[in-house]
Amino acid sequence: MAANYVSYTLLEDPRIEKAIKEKYFEKFYNHLAQAVYHCLKTAFPKNRNTIETPETKRKLLNTFSELFTGMEIHSAKFSQWMDNAKSGGSGQPG
Repeated sequence: MAANYVSYTLLEDPRIEKAIKEKYFEKFYNHLAQAVYHCLKTAFPKNRNTIETPETKRKLLNTFSELFTGMEIHSAKFSQWMDNAKSGGSGQPG
């Protein structure tokens, strides 16, 4: 994720089309919220019951959507977030 961010913002790579950059940044806040969610689960395994709630996911989405767009995007969904712990490591939406 960090490599894509750098290559899309700091480097002018003619191989990367503008449409691809726009698609990437359109949902960047969602991807970042999901990354933080998984970091929290890994860092605080004893608190997973609190972390793995729809309320926590919604709070993360609201926080990052507001940081990156200036407003909370309530239509953003976390239903496609991968939750490896519930799926036995296969990466199913959770």
